[in-house]
Amino acid sequence: QAGVDAAFNAWLAQFQTVNDGCSGTGGLQGQYAAPSLCEGGVVNVSYRIADNCTSDTASATFTLTAAQRLIVNCPRDIELTCGQDPRAEFNDWLLGFGFTGGCNPTATDLSGYEIPAAGQTLTITYIVSDNCNRESCTASFKMPSCNEPHCTYTQGYYGAYNGSACTVGGSPTTDYLIMLDAITDVGGTFDFGRIGTGNYFRLFLSDITGAANIGDNKIFKMLPGGGTPRALVGYDYYDNPIGVPSSWRNDNNPLTKSGPKTGAINNNLLSQTMTLFFNTHVDPTLVGFVLESHFATQDVACGSNVPIPDTYKEFSIPNSVINYLTSNGGATVGNLFNLANDALGGVNIGGLSHADVNKAVDVINNAFDQCRIRVPLQTSTFVYSSAVSSPLVEPIFTVYPVPFRDVINIKYDFDYSSKARIDIYDSKGMLLMSQDDNNAYLNKEISITPRFNRGEQQLFFIRVTTDRGMSTKKVISDK
Repeated sequence: QAGVDAAFNAWLAQFQTVNDGCSGTGGLQGQYAAPSLCEGGVVNVSYRIADNCTSDTASATFTLTAAQRLIVNCPRDIELTCGQDPRAEFNDWLLGFGFTGGCNPTATDLSGYEIPAAGQTLTITYIVSDNCNRESCTASFKMPSCNEPHCTYTQGYYGAYNGSACTVGGSPTTDYLIMLDAITDVGGTFDFGRIGTGNYFRLFLSDITGAANIGDNKIFKMLPGGGTPRALVGYDYYDNPIGVPSSWRNDNNPLTKSGPKTGAINNNLLSQTMTLFFNTHVDPTLVGFVLESHFATQDVACGSNVPIPDTYKEFSIPNSVINYLTSNGGATVGNLFNLANDALGGVNIGGLSHADVNKAVDVINNAFDQCRIRVPLQTSTFVYSSAVSSPLVEPIFTVYPVPFRDVINIKYDFDYSSKARIDIYDSKGMLLMSQDDNNAYLNKEISITPRFNRGEQQLFFIRVTTDRGMSTKKVISDK
């Protein structure tokens, strides 16, 4: 309002007497006030001068247009399913916050918000204030826990005719039937790689079935595979005869042309991708599994979703693969399978290495081997250095303030130089965020801005791990 008043007074000051005639006097005809900043308005001002003979009047209008009404918009509440891409959905959800109108409005900064952890909900109260009003709205984004079992099998399992297996629905089957059903479901042939580039390997129904003894079928010669992960060169298939330029029987690529392993795949990316092809058919829900750089699983009985004790394992997927998939359709197993075929086909996959793509596929094939379920990461299993495995008796850091609100401060209390890893877990042992410090030393202080959802009086665990050990402390959050 002060600015409006100043502008109005400067405008009033322009009413002046130019010629006072015969000792004339003039002035404003009344008391005038500036209109309200928020409501606007019109002020009509008259200035009159009179002398001994005549008089004159001048009028003018000061108009202030009211600011457009401030309207705040929030997206609808979102509850994701396991088959959706969380990064894309979260970005779209954030774009739903906004406002129109207002007079010099300022809004809540959304740049610091991150996707909540699995099973958690992020609630944002979006506040916009201007010179006249303060408006707000609230929306929530809930991540699915996706803690449903998945059933996969390794290339070694498929290649040995092991017999019994289990579907994700709890039905008994065999590795042979899984492969037979998979190739039948796609019409009897499947191409690994890309036809468009001319680099692909074709798997036929006759590679899986037809032999008098099931174990004598060609698929049991091809798997398990091995060798350097790489792009395919040309078109090939198991029965490709010698003499054809692209036949593996000539160039030993991608199958071994001689020796005790004749017919075995010698390109591990091909054998792992073929294994994932079978796994996504025995468990169609697997394609929607959202990839994380670090996660854990445990065994379940066939048809059960109850983790079996003492079967806990952790798995890591290269961040380069996660980032690539996030920018190209979403980090899901289905998109990883597409990426693996792009890599085999010689398609441009940016700066990704075939080894990293192979590692990611291998992780999925193994993470749910013979039916497992994702579980929270355990706070007691992380080891920063392979030489360190036990917690230190004496605490090696101080954390403040407690309770914390927007910042967590950590001061190192150990009297040596080291690399350090700071991990923050929720009360269920779910890893929420991590931060590395490559130059940790006595009395050094680190400030961490939490990028996870939290409420009042919630319990969290902070672990600091150095080259010589690790230490954990409890903290609680403020409102």
